[in-house]
Order: sequence, then C-alpha cells, then structure tokens
Amino acid sequence: MRYPLFVALALLVWAGLALGAVPGDPFEVRVLSAVDGDTVDVRVMDPPEGVWLRERVRLLGFDAPEIGEPYAAEATRLVRELARSGRTWLELDRQLRDPYDRLLAHLWVEIDEDWLLVGEEVLRAGLARTLFIPPNDSYWDRLRRAELEAQVRGAGIWGVFAEPLSLRELEGDPVRYVTKVVSVRMTIGEIQATTAGVVLHAVGSGMGFHAVVDEPVWDALEGQLKAAVGTRIDVRGELDWRRLADGPFIRVEWAEQIELVDEWPRGGFIHGPYTGAPDGAGVTVSWTAEPPLPGRVEYGLWEEYVATQELPLSVAYNPDAAEGRATAHVRLHALDPSSRYAYRVVLGTEDEEESSPVGTFHTAPHAGEPLAFAVIADTQWQWDGVNRIQLVGDALASDPSELHFILHGGDLVESPIPRFWDHMFFSLSDALLRAPFLPVLGNHERNSRTYYELFTLPPGGGLMDKRWWALEYGDVVVIGLDTNVNRPGDYTAQVEFLREQLSGEHAHRFVIFHHPVFTSDAIYGPGSDGLQLLFHPVFTEMGVNIVFTGHAHNYERIERDGVTYLVVGGGGATLRPLAAERVDGSQFSCDEHYFYVRVFTDPEGIRVEAVKVARQLNGEVVPASGILDAFTLPSD
Repeated sequence: MRYPLFVALALLVWAGLALGAVPGDPFEVRVLSAVDGDTVDVRVMDPPEGVWLRERVRLLGFDAPEIGEPYAAEATRLVRELARSGRTWLELDRQLRDPYDRLLAHLWVEIDEDWLLVGEEVLRAGLARTLFIPPNDSYWDRLRRAELEAQVRGAGIWGVFAEPLSLRELEGDPVRYVTKVVSVRMTIGEIQATTAGVVLHAVGSGMGFHAVVDEPVWDALEGQLKAAVGTRIDVRGELDWRRLADGPFIRVEWAEQIELVDEWPRGGFIHGPYTGAPDGAGVTVSWTAEPPLPGRVEYGLWEEYVATQELPLSVAYNPDAAEGRATAHVRLHALDPSSRYAYRVVLGTEDEEESSPVGTFHTAPHAGEPLAFAVIADTQWQWDGVNRIQLVGDALASDPSELHFILHGGDLVESPIPRFWDHMFFSLSDALLRAPFLPVLGNHERNSRTYYELFTLPPGGGLMDKRWWALEYGDVVVIGLDTNVNRPGDYTAQVEFLREQLSGEHAHRFVIFHHPVFTSDAIYGPGSDGLQLLFHPVFTEMGVNIVFTGHAHNYERIERDGVTYLVVGGGGATLRPLAAERVDGSQFSCDEHYFYVRVFTDPEGIRVEAVKVARQLNGEVVPASGILDAFTLPSD
C-alpha cells in the first residue's frame, strides 16, 4: 500500500528515531516556576493516581547548590530555560514523595522530537552533583556519566582546581584538595591488578598517591597507553583518602579522566592513513597527525609496486596549522580506471621522515567487470574483555578477497570525541589500509562535526553534502542515507535523492543506513513503522537488491517484496538478543556471533557471505571461523 509522504514522515518521527531517549510512562506538566536548581512547581495536565493538579517536585538524581551558594543562580536559570524550550513531562521513580511531601520525579523536555533529561543537562553543565537516595536509582549510569564529563571539563562547580597539580603541590597541602575534583600529573611507576580495579601507582609520591581504574576502563585504555610504566598522565577526578595507610587516590570510572602527557602514538600519525570517495579516476587519502606535519602521498600501480617496491608518483601536502591535531585529505587525480594502486604517506622533512605502512585501493571497474566489497556496522565501543572491534578489523584485513571498498552502517564510536575515534581507528587500522572506507551516520555519532572532518564521501546531500551520499562504481550503485534526522524535510530530500540515484542503468543496487526497517531484535523489533512506510515502497519500486542496516547488534536476513534486508550489527559492540518470534520474511538470524559481510557482484548476479569472526559463549568471546550465512541473488 502506498501512503502519502506526510503520513509516512509523521509515523517516522513517532517511531522514535530522534536522537534523545524517550522516557518510560511520562505524563505532561507545565512548569510554573523553578524554585531552585533541583526543585520546580508544576501544573499537571492529566494527573495519574496519587498526583495532584499542582505539585512541588524534587527532581531526582542530582543536587544543585542551595540558594546563595556559588552557581545556585546559574542552575536555577538553566532549569527555567530548559523548561521553557519545549513540552515538559515528568517520569516517576520507585518512591512517590519525600518527607516534605514533595513529588519525586525526573523532568524531561521534548524539543523538536528530541528528549532532554533536565538532570543530565544540569550535571553536564557542572551545576550540580549526583545524588541517589534509595530506592530511586533510575538513570544512575547516565547521570553519573554526565557528572564525570563536567568534572573532566572543569565546568561550573568543578573548575576550582582545573590546572594539573604536581605531586609536590598535592602533598604539600592534601587537606585542601580532598573531596575536591582535581587534576594530578603523575608518572606511572607500577601497575597492580586488584579486586577494586587496576591500580596505577605514582612514581616519587611520599604519600602513596595512586589512581584506581575500573577494569572496563582499563581494558579500553590499555591498548592506547601501550607501555604504561614510565608514561606520564594527567588523571582527573574527586580526590579521596579513605584510610591513612592507603594514601590519596582518584577513582577513574570514565576513560576521559585520563589524558596522556607524553605523545602517543609515537611519531606523527594518530589515525591512518585511509582512503575515501573512490571513483573511476581518483581517490582521497586521509590521515590525522599531531602536530600537523608536511609530507607527501606516494603512489603507483600495484603491479609495478610488487615488482619494484617503488612508488614513483607523489603529491605534496603542507598543513595549514603548525600545532594541534589535524586531519589531512589529499585527492589523487587522473588515475587509470579499473586499476589497483599502492600508496603510503610520508610525514616530516628530509632530515627526519616517517612513512606509513603501504595501503591499497581500486579505481572503479569498467561495466561488466566483477567487484567485491565488505560491510560492517556497530563497532561503537566496549567496556570489558578482548578488543572485539580489532578482532573484526583484523579478520577483515586478512580476508583473501580483493576488496574494492568497505561500508560501515553507523555507530562507529560510542561518542564522537577524540579518545573513541582513536580507539576505532586503532582497532581497524589494518583493515582501513585494504580499501576505501565509506560510513554512514549512526545515532552515536550525534551528527558531530568530527564525523564530517574525518571522512571524505561520494557526492551527496544534507550537511556539507555528506549526510547522505551515492557511490556509482562499475555496475554498482550504493546509496548511504541518514535515518537519524528529525526534520521531515530531510526525509523528503532523501526520498528524492533515492529516486534520482536509482533511476540510472545499474545492474546492482544497494542501500545502507543505520536503523533497521525490519528486525526481530528483542528491543527494536519488529522495526521502524516510519521507515517501512517511507523507504520500503521506494526500494521495491526502484529495484533495490539489498538494504544494509545496523543498530540491532545481531545478524538477520529478511526478504520483503523482492528486497533483501540485512541487519549486520556484529562489528564489535555488545551483542543483543533476538526475540523468540521472528518477523515475517526472516530467512536466517543469529545473535551469538561477531562478523562482517562480504559481497561479490558480476554480470551473473550477487553473492553474499556473512563471515564469522568470534562467538559469544558463556560470557566469553571465543574466536570462530567459517560462514555464518550465504545466499545468492541472480541478475534480472
């Protein structure tokens, strides 16, 4: 059935694709006044049982400064401004009222289909401390993370001791700093695994200063710290000193609480190199360096490089800045079509140069020639255990197929900040040398400017012409879309873009975006009503062969109306279960494996294989090999 476009757009927004999480069982209120930074007076639109038409509400999960204390006015003003910015809702917790008969609840603001948790915003601004009084503990992790973020940034009440303290300064007057948020510069002298976490002991501390790193955070940091003993770090957090014999310490609950003082990785390269935006005559070579260094991209035909070990062509690069972190993009033009090339990046001057490993890329093949590409999604992040992203990346790097490009279905990182990007690039570094890398936005990228700065993509539309894009490559067209947008006009533009790009003479048609149209995932199933109404009729009408999505951390193949939908969220993020009942059209599904997908096209049709990398077994990640699923689609 065809639906009017405006109906599909409305249902799409209702389907919950806005960036903010939606609260459970909220009821609407009008905020009459902000009494202080954690208390509001409200009028309840339709009171549930036990709630009055007018209530004084003590907001849960945080404690703002009292009136007259520093930052009290700022906290009150922020709550007032948030309450005025959209529709307001309350969500109850386990306990209805406090001893003063105030209603206990979380305050939410709905703005342009996005949901803001007011307590989280006040904490993130550094205008409150977390406060959890049992039995009310909803959103503990979320609110604590916002508080840690503010502490790391030295925002608001946490900005008193923003500059790093030396051990001499700290131990000269420790009472001054205990219970305060401080940054301490230390050199790691010993690493000790304990039941409380991984303890980093400071060199030269007369009082035994140390950092206690939660194990999941240490697992995330270990690969980045490399040889940790002897490394200088700034560790930031609340200074604690529970027993005199223990010495002062800071507990590290979030990776951002540790910053490296010594440069890492050694040398100029932070990310890369890697390639993007391939076509029949060019490709873009990218890398991130700190500090930005002049250099050159050396390249040549693969066959010649294998024979001579030389790369005869080069393009010079000169950075715009002399310090800081910068991502470079160098376009290689006038390349031979349907050819494989080798390249490397050389940074520095003639007196001191550093060369990257040699990578490869293909220019687009001629019509009728076969090609191969890989697909992954939801690398995101992980909090414990083996680096599953690297497992997938290393398997992809050693795949025997001659890959022409690699697609990523979004949620590349947990959050678009440098440390998470560093971890992703570190984990996928060998795979990214194999072929051009073409991602789409997931909800965890938050439409951040860092995404647009890091990647070069085929021609497209939306922000910087990169929010959605289309790759025309031999007999193949691949269209990348963004299902995180929350303005109907952006969906209208993408529908028009789809129709335009799919109107050409392409033998094989693929689409990739983040949120699944159909899925048997236990949380996200049966998929998005809005996407089903908006995009599925276009895919059917325009002859799309395969739609790749992520978001659900499992694998599923679904066939609907001649279109194959593949959910491929096995790139490293925590696996999520499928529901007991599968959606209509589900052909194969699995929620136990990390994997990637490889696709082969030729004039005869399309062959797809989901390749096992590891299995989640009794809480452990066990290496696995073989084919998880395979199927073919013959040409029309």
